Amino acid sequence: MQFQERLNHIYFILLCVLAFSISLPFIFSSVSVVLIALCWLLQFRSRDFVSRLLSRKLTWLSMLFYLLLAISYFYSDDKTLSANDLQKKLSLIVLPLAIGLGPALSSKNLEYLFASFISGLGLVGLFCMGRGTGSFLANGSTEKLFYHGLVSGLNANAVYYASYGIFAIGLLLLFRFERTFLAGKTWRMATLLVTTIFFVLLSSKSLLVLLVVFVLPLYCYRQFSAGNIRVRHLLWTGAIALAGIATLLATENPIKNRYKEILVNNSFVKGTAPTNGQELVFNNFSLRVFLWKMAWENMHAHNLWLTGCGNGDVVALQKERIEAYNAQTGSLFKQPDLSHFNLHNTYLQTLLTIGIPGLLVFCLMTLLPFRLVRRTRHGAAFLVFLVTYLVFMLQESALQTQAGIVYYSFFSQVLLLCYYTNKEQLAGSARA
Repeated sequence: MQFQERLNHIYFILLCVLAFSISLPFIFSSVSVVLIALCWLLQFRSRDFVSRLLSRKLTWLSMLFYLLLAISYFYSDDKTLSANDLQKKLSLIVLPLAIGLGPALSSKNLEYLFASFISGLGLVGLFCMGRGTGSFLANGSTEKLFYHGLVSGLNANAVYYASYGIFAIGLLLLFRFERTFLAGKTWRMATLLVTTIFFVLLSSKSLLVLLVVFVLPLYCYRQFSAGNIRVRHLLWTGAIALAGIATLLATENPIKNRYKEILVNNSFVKGTAPTNGQELVFNNFSLRVFLWKMAWENMHAHNLWLTGCGNGDVVALQKERIEAYNAQTGSLFKQPDLSHFNLHNTYLQTLLTIGIPGLLVFCLMTLLPFRLVRRTRHGAAFLVFLVTYLVFMLQESALQTQAGIVYYSFFSQVLLLCYYTNKEQLAGSARA
C-alpha cells in the first residue's frame, strides 16, 4: 500500500512536470508523456482499469478518434507520412489512458498542476520578452518583441503560445489559488501582469478579441455575482480595457498592423484573383480561405465523405488540387509550396482525413465536455479552455502539431478526470 501511495505521488508530480513543460521545446513534453505512461503502467491494476473504463465513457472519444486515424493508415497511399502522423498523435490515446482513466485528482493537486502550467508559461514569457527587449536596445529592431519573432527559436509558434496565454489569464482570474505561491495577491498580480503583456505581444488577432469579449466579461460577471466587486470596480475595469484598446488603435504598432493586414492581399476572397502569370499573394485570412476551398473541392471531387483520404495523403491531395488550380488560372503563387500548409481548420482537416464519421467523433470530443462545466469544480476556468480551443480550432489545425496535440489532450483529460473524481466522490458519499 505504501508503494502504491508513493507511485501515486510520483504520478501527480509527473503531471505537474508535463503541465510545466508544455511551454518548453517539444522534447520536454514528449519525455514527460512517456514518464507518465510508464508510471501509469507501474500502478496498473486490471480491476481498477476495467471499472474506470466502463464508468468514464467520455474518455472513449479521444481513443476512438485515434483508432479512426489508425484505420486510415491502411487506405493511405503514403504509409510513411501516415505512420509519422500516428506517432505524433500518440498523446490522443496515451493521455486518456494515463490521465482520464487515472487515479482521482484532488483540488490540491489540481492547483499545483495549474500553478506549474502558469509558471512554465511565465518563465518562457520573461525569457522571450527579455530577449526581445535586449534586441531592441541593441539595434532598435522590434522584430523579436512581437508575434512569431517573440518566440522564435522555440518549437511552437506565436498563436499556440497565445492559446496557452489566454487560458493562463483565465486561471489567474477565475481559479482560487490557496496553497501555491499564486495564493499571495502580490505574486498572483505580478504573474498576471507578465502573462498578459506576453499574451498581448504575441498579437493573436482572434484570441485578443476573445479575451476582451469573453474572458474579461466572464470574470466581471462572476465577481459581481459573488459580491466581490462593486459597480465602480466594474467601471474601472472597463475603462482600463477601453484605454488599452484605444491606445492600440490610435498609435502605429505591430499589433494594430496585424488587424490591418486583413484588408490587404485579399483578392482571392473577393473573387478577383489575378491570372495569366500574375502573382497571387495572400494574407493570413485569404490563405486560409484558399486552403479551405482546395480541401472542399477535394472532398467533392474524390467523394471522401465516408472515409476521408487517410492521414497519409492529405498533403499529396492538396498539392494535386493546388497545381490544378494554378494550371487552370495561370496564377503564380508568391509562397513556395502551399501544399505543405495544413488546412488551418481542425474540423475541415478531420473531415478531409477521416470523413464524416471522424468529424462526428471529433465534434463530440470537443462539445460534450461543455456539459460537464457546471458539474465540475472550478468549471469557469475550464470553460475558458473549452471556448478558446473551440474558436482556435476554427482557424488552426491544432492537432497537426505537438504544440496543440499535447496541450489539448492533457487539459481535456484533466477536465474529464476532475468531473469523474467529483462524480465518484458524490456516489461514494451517497452509498455511505
